[in-house]
Amino acid sequence: MITLLLDNKQVIIKNGTSIKLTRENPFFTGSGDYTLDVTLPLAGCKQNLEVFGMLHFAPVSHKPLATKKFSFRLLTELLQLEGQAVITNVTHEEVKIQLLSGNSALNLNALGDKGEQYIDELDLGNAYGELWDKNYTGSRYYTRQTAENTATWLASLPKSRRNALIHGTREETDCVCFPIYSLADEAFSNEHGVNHWGGIENNFWVNVGENYSLKHPTDSFPDDGDARATLSWSYGSGVCVAPQPYLSFVLERILLALGFVLDKRHNALHTKFGRVFVANARHTVRIAECLPHWTIDEFLKELKNLFGVYVFVEGTRAIVKTRSDYFEGNTIEIHHAVSEHTTDIDDEGEQQDTTSGNVAYAFTEAMPRILNIGEDAYEKMDIIRVKTLQEAETAFDEMTGEERVASNVLFYVENTGKRYASLSIEDEWQLCEVDQVGPLFRDDDFEIDTELKIIPAATSRDIVTKRYQYVEKPNDRRDIYMVGATYPSDGYTGNDGGLNGGYHIPYLVTADSRNPQTGMLWSLHEAIVNETDTDAEENPKQEVMEIGVVSTANYVSDYLVGEGAYQVQSIVSAPYAVGVPYMVEDGLMVVSSLLERANDLDFRNTETKTGEVMQGNLNIDTRVVRQISFTDEVCDPNAIYLINGRKYLCQKIELTLDTDGVQPLKKGYFFEIE
Repeated sequence: MITLLLDNKQVIIKNGTSIKLTRENPFFTGSGDYTLDVTLPLAGCKQNLEVFGMLHFAPVSHKPLATKKFSFRLLTELLQLEGQAVITNVTHEEVKIQLLSGNSALNLNALGDKGEQYIDELDLGNAYGELWDKNYTGSRYYTRQTAENTATWLASLPKSRRNALIHGTREETDCVCFPIYSLADEAFSNEHGVNHWGGIENNFWVNVGENYSLKHPTDSFPDDGDARATLSWSYGSGVCVAPQPYLSFVLERILLALGFVLDKRHNALHTKFGRVFVANARHTVRIAECLPHWTIDEFLKELKNLFGVYVFVEGTRAIVKTRSDYFEGNTIEIHHAVSEHTTDIDDEGEQQDTTSGNVAYAFTEAMPRILNIGEDAYEKMDIIRVKTLQEAETAFDEMTGEERVASNVLFYVENTGKRYASLSIEDEWQLCEVDQVGPLFRDDDFEIDTELKIIPAATSRDIVTKRYQYVEKPNDRRDIYMVGATYPSDGYTGNDGGLNGGYHIPYLVTADSRNPQTGMLWSLHEAIVNETDTDAEENPKQEVMEIGVVSTANYVSDYLVGEGAYQVQSIVSAPYAVGVPYMVEDGLMVVSSLLERANDLDFRNTETKTGEVMQGNLNIDTRVVRQISFTDEVCDPNAIYLINGRKYLCQKIELTLDTDGVQPLKKGYFFEIE
């Protein structure tokens, strides 16, 4: 017995109808459950006419059917499905529909009415909506928020909420706001500054770091003899505010826009990569404008490639699992397999994920060349494989000075995957590590098989953090002003890892613009007279999505202030973000590592989270598909199956339903786990 409900109304299935149901495993195919045509009578069937109306009458327009969707529930003794039903054919006697459930319903909604939807065109809401709701419940002001008036309401937030705005966890906020430098505009978004003589909290300052007391002459300002240095964030006139949404939040909003609810507790992207955010530099409050122009399918594919997460849909509820979570599912044993089975061999088949082949980030020009020498370098250089670094050092020591200068050799150390080349450091040719964030090579050909379009942003601290301090104006008012990027040279000594004075807090770097993308109207006059195309986009978006990671520890920067008896050490301890866990400083060759603080995105390191993703869990040979028919009362394509003593993952299961229920014989398509 089967029961079918459309929009919560039971409908009658045509007598003798046989429903072909296919249940696919989203892990392999990206699809879920779907049927072939299901026939429902119209003429003389009042129950069905109440759902569809008079579709079988000629005067009734069928145009609305092109986008019409019905929610459905299919109930049988073996399984229950819910999802979307679409009309495929209408005659004067009957209507035919197709049922789509699980990830098949997700794919349908992802197409939208135009056949394709892009994540930056969805209504994903505004930044900091959750933070606003926690402080201004019931207020309608937020719905009118713009990039220009953002600072107005930020200033009214309690201090703890302002801290959350800059560097709060996903439990505290939906976006962060770390400094990021735009190479395209040669300017910062979310620029931080050091606020001397501390304690100031008004519309221009947000405290984001710890306060440290400083020894200071008692006859100098401030009157209480206590001075502080705090890291602050400036906003207001002329300041570019660029919210940076957490990536897990972006996924939740995209699925919600498609009609599926994803609770963060069931979102593996949140539980495992919850500190990862979109490194947006654009001056906007719309979440969608922070994202690249990708289709929904592209976005989900890139999440799978880098983070190893998969979206599974059940009804209107979404669940995100990691590959390891999926492989830890229940095992079902098949006891009643039909002895006859066939095997299809696909010579082109292979495991379709980043656990095999050569994998690389699709870095932009913002990434320093020493950190990512590029695929073309491997085509032009003489690559020598060595087992250990010691072998490379021995070979380099045997080179003459002229050979080192002319060397086009790249040493590839097999036991670590690190690469070394001859570079000139301070007029001396040395063996230096290069390509620290270059590809992960598994094959000997050094050709890239999978290029990741979600990439970590570059990280730097070259530009000194700006300093602000109180001054006394002629009207005896104490006010603040910016004294520029460095301290005056007289009487001040830098004490920050050999850098040229001042505080140097790490920041992200992007090749993207700070300005939102805007369209231009097409002009016939320009097209005829000047032969120019004026409908191009201004500030076009990058083809990649840059991301950062909120560090688990503060960054401490110190600086000696004053001279003689009044010289004191000023210290700022600040939250910061990291893209790639390396910074190139003092030119091009000195690389400092932030690996001990934030290395989630270094997928060549097997001990990192993305490194674990690249290792995979099971060895699956998708070239061999075993078709096995069985009569057991099971039909879950997401389970692990034990058949005749061997373990299999299921690609799909085909069933037949009629008015009596699910027919006993089913056919499964399986990949053996080696």
